[in-house]
Amino acid sequence: MKTVSERDNKARVKLSQVSAIVVSAVMLMKKATGILKRTMFVAFLLVGCIGMSATAWAELS
Repeated sequence: MKTVSERDNKARVKLSQVSAIVVSAVMLMKKATGILKRTMFVAFLLVGCIGMSATAWAELS
């Protein structure tokens, strides 16, 4: 039969592993949302530039 401290230790190790996984997942999500926001911003700028140049070109021709 295992002692209480042994079981406590195993539970604590398991808990620390889970918390580490959660923290890394959150960090990944934050990084991903940052990249996504930047990508959306760049895409928005590109669409704006293309739209403006297209309207200007349509007016000229």
